[in-house]
Amino acid sequence: PFDGVILVFSGDFFQLPPVQQTPLYMPVVSNFRSKKSNERQYLARLGRLSWKQIDTVIELTEQNRMKADLQYAEAVLHVRKRQCRYYYSIHES
Repeated sequence: PFDGVILVFSGDFFQLPPVQQTPLYMPVVSNFRSKKSNERQYLARLGRLSWKQIDTVIELTEQNRMKADLQYAEAVLHVRKRQCRYYYSIHES
């Protein structure tokens, strides 16, 4: 589908999904309400089929921005994954 061109995609899967759209990594749900929704579904299906053609994924896991404060970096990662395990009070030292 990309005619032999090497493409590099980057993004953050923990961000919010597109507004009123289906993310490429989710199956497209049929919803035949209007001509506009049919066109939107068609484009969503094309996007989904293109996404499924990707066969190599490199996931970057090292956090460089917060290297100086590893405890904070770990807490942010847990919040990002909705796995909050810690309670920090602003009054604690």
